[in-house]
Amino acid sequence: MKKFLTSISAILLALSCTEAIQEEPNHENEAITANITPQTRTSMGPGEKGIYKVLWSDGDGIIVSDGMIEGVYTTMEGGSSSAVFIPKSRIPMDFSKGVIAGYPVENMFLGSPDLEEDVYFTIPSVQKYAEGSFDDVTMPMISDIAYEPVLNFRNAAGVLKLVVSGSENVTITSIDVSSPEILSGDLCYNPADQSYIPEEAMTPIHSVSIDCGEGIAVGSEEKAFHIVVPHQTYTGLKVTLNAKDGRKHVFNMKEGKEISVARSSVASIPLKYNRFGTSTAPEISISATSVTFSGFSVNVSMKNVSSYYCGLQSKSSFDSEMSSGSLLEDMSWRTLYTAPMTYSGSISRFQEEFADIFIEPAHDYVFWIVPYSEDGTYTENDIVYIEVATKAYTSGGSTSLTASGFEADMTSISVTLRASGSVEMVYNMLLSEAEVAKYPTVQDKIDLLLYGNAYFFESSSDIVLRKFLDPGSKYTLIAIAVDRSGRYGPLFMQEYSTVPIPYNDIKVSIDENLSALKEDQTIRWTASADDVTEYRYIFTATDRHLWTGTLGESVKKAGETMVLNPGLYYITKTGSTEARLEMENGKEYIFVILAVDSAGGCSTASHWRFTY
Repeated sequence: MKKFLTSISAILLALSCTEAIQEEPNHENEAITANITPQTRTSMGPGEKGIYKVLWSDGDGIIVSDGMIEGVYTTMEGGSSSAVFIPKSRIPMDFSKGVIAGYPVENMFLGSPDLEEDVYFTIPSVQKYAEGSFDDVTMPMISDIAYEPVLNFRNAAGVLKLVVSGSENVTITSIDVSSPEILSGDLCYNPADQSYIPEEAMTPIHSVSIDCGEGIAVGSEEKAFHIVVPHQTYTGLKVTLNAKDGRKHVFNMKEGKEISVARSSVASIPLKYNRFGTSTAPEISISATSVTFSGFSVNVSMKNVSSYYCGLQSKSSFDSEMSSGSLLEDMSWRTLYTAPMTYSGSISRFQEEFADIFIEPAHDYVFWIVPYSEDGTYTENDIVYIEVATKAYTSGGSTSLTASGFEADMTSISVTLRASGSVEMVYNMLLSEAEVAKYPTVQDKIDLLLYGNAYFFESSSDIVLRKFLDPGSKYTLIAIAVDRSGRYGPLFMQEYSTVPIPYNDIKVSIDENLSALKEDQTIRWTASADDVTEYRYIFTATDRHLWTGTLGESVKKAGETMVLNPGLYYITKTGSTEARLEMENGKEYIFVILAVDSAGGCSTASHWRFTY
């Protein structure tokens, strides 16, 4: 659109022109007249006393939809606020059902000409500077519904005007604006109530930038920069001026303040700097101190960083995530921190989420920091990190361990371990006979404790408790204590055994008469002795067997389960010698049963597997 003076209200702006579209044959009978209504603007031009004229220009294009088809129309003669548009190709547009139109043609989808129908368009996230105006083909317009070939256009966005001045002369090459609200990108718009609608399929952006090319000189005289943005109320606006010499100056909206941008209006924000800021690029330094076998301290200094992500992980994990790109891609899922900006102390107290990270000896770790980015994208240049190798434990410590208070039942062993001297950590593991054989030497067992997945505690005495062990089995407790200098003492080894299951000599005989079972669906059994206080049984279809895929159809394991965990939901206890069951024809079942005597002893399990 060209800009010419006339007498429209002072709050109006002028329309911008699109790129010229190649001339097509004229279709006079299908022409459309498009009017620019008051309170509508697509550009800003010079005016007298704030009065502007809004005109179409040669080659301007609009897109028109009747709900079934869309067509592009162009005008061949500009210079007026009311112009005739003709279709680029023959399009049978049906005005009797209503049509709706949009400007500009690019990246706009209209759908049905219904005020309840959403319209989709794009506000560019990077807009070029235009003196006294904003970028061409940036401001979207939507027409009213028309039932004849006359269209009246209105804006679907507003304008943010940044009025910049300061005591120092600088050349601005770009301006970045960010906000918690949407500022640009793909948007969903409802013409009926002139509102924006959040939609997951869209890709809205919480930032927008002005590209000033080679730069715009700014000093004591005010210079205006205009940006097309969605009309709404904005909070937390942040404006960053980028100078040609690499310096930046940041303006942050005060907490609790807000600014509203109305449709077809201009919201002005004065931005005055006393002294243009020095480079506000993030400056982060990290150094490690006091590295021990169980941790390290860091010195962290951050400048020009308002918020950041940080992490602590093994070097192998860090290298893997950096190589795959997942670390930087998944940044938004991490905790965003705002303090401290400077720090010196233990890594475990830098942030609360590090407090529970167990740092092992003789391991390589990476501690990293990434400043928050408004656009949510990060590259390897954004990450600052250090690699720290913790010290290895050494032999020669005098701290020794003793054990007392041994107790055992069928599935657990508990022992009280006591350490002499100054203890930093006690590592311990309870190994089965087969596991002990895998580590034949003393050093093998020490290395397993120090660099394997051993249990640990930090006091001089504690209870070592292991539950759900196998009944009647031998286990070896191995342990080692490390003093505060990282030296470990002699290996502690002690063999213990769990209590065996108290089996009795009772034999349970199941009546495996399938014909009788089918008559009354009752299974029956007898015991070889009279001293039975309780029967326990498990009945299930084999395709729903409780141990499928892990223990198969192990009757021994079923019997042990009924002894050790008689309260499980699938174990039935009864004093009777029969049980009525529910079964389906053609299905295979398994019935496992044992008897308990008055002394608490249990028989070995009997079972019957059958197809009903």
